[in-house]
Amino acid sequence: MKRATRRIRILHIVGGMGRGGVETWLMHVLRHADRERFQMDFLVHTAQPCPYDEEVRALGGNIIPCLDPARPWSYARNFRRALAAQGRYDIVHSHVHNYSGYVLRLARRAGVPVRIAHSHLDSTPGDAAANARRRLYLALARRWIRRHATTGLAASGKAADALFGPAWRREVNNAEATHAQEDTIRLPGAFLIRSPVMEAGERVFFERCGKPAFSYLSDNSAHV
Repeated sequence: MKRATRRIRILHIVGGMGRGGVETWLMHVLRHADRERFQMDFLVHTAQPCPYDEEVRALGGNIIPCLDPARPWSYARNFRRALAAQGRYDIVHSHVHNYSGYVLRLARRAGVPVRIAHSHLDSTPGDAAANARRRLYLALARRWIRRHATTGLAASGKAADALFGPAWRREVNNAEATHAQEDTIRLPGAFLIRSPVMEAGERVFFERCGKPAFSYLSDNSAHV
C-alpha cells in the first residue's frame, strides 16, 4: 500500500487579504495549487474581515490574525502563539517588505526550515528620503533578512535592489557566466533569486543542502 505523503505547509505573511496586487497574485497561486500536496495559510496583521478571506477558507486555507506589528514584543508573542496553535510549518513566505526581517527572525526561532523574503516593489525613492530613525530601522531589517532568510525572491530587478541591495546583480552575472545551465542562482547568505522574475509564472525551487527539494510555484500556478 502506498503511504500518504504529508502535505507541505506554507504560511504567507501579508497585511491583510484585500484586493491589492500581491494579494490577488497570491489568490491565483492558491486557486491553482495542488491542495493534496500543499496547505497554504495566511497570517495577517488585521482583525478586520478582508475581501479574499472567505475564498481563502473555501479553498482550504486559514486566515490567522497576528496583531500589533508596530509593537515588536507584543507581535512576537502573538506570532509564537499563532504558530503554536496551528502546528509546524515547512515554509514561511513573507510579503511585508522590510518587516520581513523581523518576521523571518521569529520564524527561524520557531524552527521553520524555509524562510522566504519576497520583494514586490521598488521602495528606493522613499527609502532615500527616510529620516535617521527610519534609516536605522531599514538597516536593521535588511541585516535580519540576510541573516534569517533562506531564500530571496523579487518581482523585478528594482524590487530586488530595494530589499537585497545591488550586490545580487553582480552575483547573478557571475553565476550565469559559470553555471549557465542552472535554473537557480546562488547568492551570498544562502539567498536565491530567480531570473526571469517569479511573478511571470516561472518555476521556483526551494533548495536544501544545495539540491532542489520541492516547489509550490510552477508555470501553471499563476496567471497574471
